[in-house]
Amino acid sequence: MAFLIDKIGKLKKNFEDQGAETSSLEDINNWEKNAKRALAYQTLAKNEIIREILKDYQQKITAINESLANDENLKDSERSLLFKEKTWRQEFINLFTSADSELEAIEKEVDENLV
Repeated sequence: MAFLIDKIGKLKKNFEDQGAETSSLEDINNWEKNAKRALAYQTLAKNEIIREILKDYQQKITAINESLANDENLKDSERSLLFKEKTWRQEFINLFTSADSELEAIEKEVDENLV
């Protein structure tokens, strides 16, 4: 996927050479920024410690789901805290698990504009 950064650079040069509108160049710059971020998350996701953290977070989410489904004695405030915890843990996991699909979507946009 590092090749994607090269494609974005080529696309940016093509647009600049054609005198493209600022908004088009901003889109390309956003694709580049998002691709670099997704590549960083993709690389980090391969790290053993990050993989352990993600596994731990997923297990904690499963435990939270079980508590929410089965513990009838939970107070509303406790339920609310569990939902918040579940949400931030899932958002953290999504940073790493969505990198591949984000890169694919960016590459599709870049390829469509390189034609």
